Amino acid sequence: SSDYITLRSSKLGYVYLDIQTYIPMYVSVKWRDEANNTGLQTKRVGRGETVRFEYNMPTATDQEIIVYAGHYLKSLGNVSNLQPTTMLIANADRLTEIECHSPNLINTDLSFCTKLQKIDLSNCTALGTGIGAQPTLNIQSCKYLRYCDCRNTKLTAIYTMQAGGNLEEIYFPESTQIVQVTNQTYLKILGLPYGNLYCKNLANVEISNCHKIEYMHYPYNLEDNLTFEPLRYVQNLILNNSLDKIESIQFSGFEKLASLELNSMHYIKELGFNNMMNVITRPSLAYVKLSDCPSIDTVTFNVTDVDHKIHLVDDAVIDLSGLQSVNRIEANTPLMGLKTLIVPNSIKDIIFEYKYGEEEQSSLQNIWSGLVNHTSDGFKGIDLLGVELNHITMNAFKNINKAINIHLSPISVAPEFN
Repeated sequence: SSDYITLRSSKLGYVYLDIQTYIPMYVSVKWRDEANNTGLQTKRVGRGETVRFEYNMPTATDQEIIVYAGHYLKSLGNVSNLQPTTMLIANADRLTEIECHSPNLINTDLSFCTKLQKIDLSNCTALGTGIGAQPTLNIQSCKYLRYCDCRNTKLTAIYTMQAGGNLEEIYFPESTQIVQVTNQTYLKILGLPYGNLYCKNLANVEISNCHKIEYMHYPYNLEDNLTFEPLRYVQNLILNNSLDKIESIQFSGFEKLASLELNSMHYIKELGFNNMMNVITRPSLAYVKLSDCPSIDTVTFNVTDVDHKIHLVDDAVIDLSGLQSVNRIEANTPLMGLKTLIVPNSIKDIIFEYKYGEEEQSSLQNIWSGLVNHTSDGFKGIDLLGVELNHITMNAFKNINKAINIHLSPISVAPEFN
């Protein structure tokens, strides 16, 4: 029969498997090729029973273990005692759990195990390494999955079901480069290393339609608040309609951030890019687009001392036109590299008063309202069509020579602009 799974063991001595099946049946485990089939063990597994299969391995060198009746297997128990190097378990497509903490495991494929509810591969310190090994874990077909723990592995990505599911807890390793979690309405813990460890190669993060996240870090205490800090090394960040329990996002220390999109984040009250990087850090931020965050009224780009700066890559664009609740934008330092700032029609105060840095460092050429787009017509300058301002500090805009559609109210404050 081809209905079997294979585990390759590197354990010398006593080993075992605790097997459950969906129906009462005889199950065979072939521990190794022996004369007179002494390496083959067959036992009856009753309904609701867990039956232990056991053996003494005479050698630790890459022993192939075959478990028959793969389609009927419900659980193998904790297979850590086998110290497996690989687990080829695709035929056990109805497993409800898999648990392994082997430092020797380099590869496994769970993409066909669609009934999994629990995955615990924590402390499989070699998982994702080795010739032919996959550095990612594909669990996109596991719609019943509730718990996934891959801490202290070498995986670079865990791909979860994008259409949604039952996921409640997921823990990523320090080696993570991609986090993509979408439509997980039950998710409470999105665990990223925090404290002494961070995901320092975190390239892309997308969190969408995940409202109930309470913790985004480990280790954590129940009294901890939801913190944004574990994402500090992210390069490209998309947050959409998620993280209802977070009220403030500050990008202090987010020195690798290259692009940022926030959409429908209804509970954020504070948003700041303050003290974004130290003065010796090379710029990375090129694009910012924020929309439908109705609780934000002020966006700040400030530093607290001469050791910090806000520096974007050359010709960067910050698009705030979708933040129709924002009435104030302020900066106390030049936004180096920024070419175009697009403001919402709700804006009342544009306050750029440089306390730190030199005015000549400013590269800002355009400030446009969300009602205009001069990308193709060549216009450079200020165009605030549809905006009625209370205050604007013009002395900070040394590179801007043209301004149209500026309306200040009340008119008596600055009649020359109306």
